[in-house]
Amino acid sequence: MSIIVRATQGLRPTAGRDERRRAPSAGAALDQSPAPEPADAPAVGEPFARESAGSGRRVPSFPLDFTALKRAGVAYPEGLKSRLAEELRLIKRRLFRDVGATAEEASVERPNNTIVVTSARSNEGKTFTSVNLALSIAMGERRKVVLIDGDPIRRSLSTLLGVADRPGLTDALRHEGRRDPLDSLLDCYEQALFVLPAGTAQNSAADIFSGERMASLLIRAASMVGDGLVIIDAPPVLTTSESLALAHQAGRVLMVVAAGRTSRSAIGAALDRLEMDERISLVLNRQPPHLSPADLNY
Repeated sequence: MSIIVRATQGLRPTAGRDERRRAPSAGAALDQSPAPEPADAPAVGEPFARESAGSGRRVPSFPLDFTALKRAGVAYPEGLKSRLAEELRLIKRRLFRDVGATAEEASVERPNNTIVVTSARSNEGKTFTSVNLALSIAMGERRKVVLIDGDPIRRSLSTLLGVADRPGLTDALRHEGRRDPLDSLLDCYEQALFVLPAGTAQNSAADIFSGERMASLLIRAASMVGDGLVIIDAPPVLTTSESLALAHQAGRVLMVVAAGRTSRSAIGAALDRLEMDERISLVLNRQPPHLSPADLNY
């Protein structure tokens, strides 16, 4: 992935199918990039209160296994000058610019620093994009991040981070009044990266993802991170309805497109389903190795 591009120019039905297919692309090969050697963990500015909002409970620590993440191809971005690290910096710069530019227009019900990461179909790299982006922001930018596994069917994010057996999002949302969703947060990196596991696997969760408790969770999480981000790893748009429910609760959508894999018709169909032009950005994953970030900048 290289840079984020807005999906608002020529990507809607009113602009015509031909214009939509000329959407600019940006991206990099998250899944193909060589994994860097881990470095010493940097300090992360002022400590973030180790209490989940409204509960008064301490957030349990669950340090990430960077050796396992390295084997899985996830970057350890701080201090690196790799191609992937540079591409993550370009994405962060564009994301924070867009979030800042729309701050005055953001609604209380849909915080603009909440980002749903999804794709048209499965196996396009959305989970790797979510994890790499979250790590890069927490470790490289010294900003706080709440990373949420919003895919209760596959729970890929929770499995990757080793927290699939922990209670999480679906458990709290299904049992109203019995558990505060933020009580399931795990402090995974120096009080800067907090992870909310998916919880118990669900065949369908669109009803709870579109409800008031989910909306309240995102509002509170957005407040917790301050100038950071809440990142939700959501299911593919064309295969489930959960991603649509989450997208309409969040401030922005980042849709991952796999180079040479995702068809233009699939991209168009996914954008049609989302129906939120001004808040969608695209990122190209698995870009050809002969293209550099400079080749895709504009």
